[in-house]
Amino acid sequence: MSATETTSPAAGGPAPTRAAAGAAKAIVSLQVMRAVAAILVVFFHHMNTMRDGPAPDMPMFEIGKFGVDLFFIISGFIMWTTVSDRTTPAQFLKRRIVRIVPLYWAMTLATAFIVTKGGVGIDLNADYVRLLKSLLFIPQWHADYPTLVAPTMIVGWTLELEMLFYALFAAALVLAKPQRLIAVSAALAVLAAYGLIADPQTAILKGFTNNIVLEFAMGMGLGRLYELGKAPSSARAGAALLAAGVALACVHRALPDARFIYFGVPALLIMAGALAFESRISGKAWAVPKFLGDASYSIYLVHMMAMAVSTKILPFSFASAFPLPALLFEVAFAVAAGAVVYVLVERPLTDIARRLIAPKARPAEIVKGL
Repeated sequence: MSATETTSPAAGGPAPTRAAAGAAKAIVSLQVMRAVAAILVVFFHHMNTMRDGPAPDMPMFEIGKFGVDLFFIISGFIMWTTVSDRTTPAQFLKRRIVRIVPLYWAMTLATAFIVTKGGVGIDLNADYVRLLKSLLFIPQWHADYPTLVAPTMIVGWTLELEMLFYALFAAALVLAKPQRLIAVSAALAVLAAYGLIADPQTAILKGFTNNIVLEFAMGMGLGRLYELGKAPSSARAGAALLAAGVALACVHRALPDARFIYFGVPALLIMAGALAFESRISGKAWAVPKFLGDASYSIYLVHMMAMAVSTKILPFSFASAFPLPALLFEVAFAVAAGAVVYVLVERPLTDIARRLIAPKARPAEIVKGL
């Protein structure tokens, strides 16, 4: 679930690095991959829901989970390449709060209102505590799925890990860049190792030691290569990396049973491959994918609610007889709903939060996108 930033090199200053040049505009290849990541997750949840309902023969589409891994790689990359060395930990955290919290809180409160039938009959000793933990990004066992560590809005488990990453990254901003990469990566490695070895059973430890957190470090490493000009940049290398990443993702069951390996490594290869095509991606033909990338945060948070609506629109009998058209309609509906929320809710909420929390942010430091 990361962000692109818009920056302008200082007039008369030194020539910008490759990362600075890439950050001077939205990195379109990353925006496109953010759109792909969000749509993969939407397909995953819709196909699984159809398997449990009108289309039991619908494929599982487990690879749809892969969208989350793409988001985490992107997040690590963007935090590394766009956060200025002059940014203080407080400034960084303010901007991340501005970017993440408003829409997440709005959608979490809406979810809580819906699942409690408009707030009727809510248990003050349980539900409000659960809701408060959700709003504060504190991992907990989900009320309806006791073996699942997730907040009120289930998809928010990824944001809890994003906030963990932001906290570590903010603390490391006092270090020079090379030491920062080592420190944050080491902290994430310790958490992942503990989770793999100890298999903790408390919700907080279970959530924060998920080995998927290593993908943030992998994204930062890719960002380091990119800013040094050592990331692949030829079309041939990009195509090879994309092909290898897709192939590994498709055969992930044959890889070791650790998510940062069976989905993280393919996601890293795909992101490296996509970046290699950056100089070749331009023009109006990419306007829609770029917009969907901008809207990917809203799409991700809204798609479960949208699915609840779209399944009411299509008759069960139609979805049973024509599962593929029904699936495509539901996915398109979810993506469209996310786009509308992005324009009408996310952007206004973010602007309000920015004026309240970070009113003096310079254009070079304003975060655009997740």
